[in-house]
Amino acid sequence: MASAIVIALDKIKNDTTLLQGHNLTYLLRDSSCRGNLSLAVLSDYYYKENVDVFIGPGCSVGCIPGGLLADHWNQLMISWGCSAGGLSNKQEYPTFVRTAGTHQGLGKFFSIYLAYMKWKRMALMCSTESLFVSYCSGLQVELQANNFTVPYYGNFNPYTVTHETLVGMFRAAKDKSHGKFQKTKIKNL
Repeated sequence: MASAIVIALDKIKNDTTLLQGHNLTYLLRDSSCRGNLSLAVLSDYYYKENVDVFIGPGCSVGCIPGGLLADHWNQLMISWGCSAGGLSNKQEYPTFVRTAGTHQGLGKFFSIYLAYMKWKRMALMCSTESLFVSYCSGLQVELQANNFTVPYYGNFNPYTVTHETLVGMFRAAKDKSHGKFQKTKIKNL
């Protein structure tokens, strides 16, 4: 995120039609995608640093409670991530906006893609983080509702998983999900 901020500030400073006469600065702290640390950073920004706008956090575990605080303080919060669907509720999060989608169309997208490729099944390997569990379970439900099968559904903790565990999961996914291998020609679009 830091490099994007520097680029944006340079563009703003070099464009005479934008924010002339304003002094733009930024603070950067890593919340490590942890809810408690995100709230601590937001509180410090609000009470100690007197910021005008919160940019971030990037993970829903920080944006969900942080967006409620931003509303309470009447502060704008802009996130480049935070794709939890509930954050779209403007009654609860009126000062929250994001530049990323909610991924609610993920199941439909993969159903269309699988049908296009003439595939019947898909293996899922998902992080145990709540956001990804939600994506994967929703994806599994959508795929099955559209007559695709999910013969392998594996979860892993991204903070403690070992290389050997991931290799084992990939092997299990391959063994349970691969059908008869066919070469697929990709047409030029």
